[in-house]
Amino acid sequence: MRKAIITELKEITEFGNRLYQPYLAPVEVLTPYCVVKMGEESPVPNNFKGSQQHFEVYIYAPSSFITLDALVLKVKQKLDKITLSTDESPARFFRPEFERVLADWHDEERNLLMKTLYFNYAMARH
Repeated sequence: MRKAIITELKEITEFGNRLYQPYLAPVEVLTPYCVVKMGEESPVPNNFKGSQQHFEVYIYAPSSFITLDALVLKVKQKLDKITLSTDESPARFFRPEFERVLADWHDEERNLLMKTLYFNYAMARH
């Protein structure tokens, strides 16, 4: 599912091919770039066979929260309520829903500005 999310985000031209898994972005990577981090699966109350999976998209840019805000909008438009599919056989389909965006953040280690978006999608547990 991560691959399907990253593939969709690659269509945002500002990122180019700079989409990474957590902790794997090169130290001197060009900006802006983003990271897709998969979260935990959570049960859905009153539905013992239902669950939700969440994921986070971290967007990094060097010097402008205005640039980040524009990228937040593009990421939301790319992923919110869009049906994505995996390349498994048979393909599995999922539909992320935007949940929230977190406060402005400064990554002191890389000296970059950052925004975090949360998404989730429904799953069935076996």
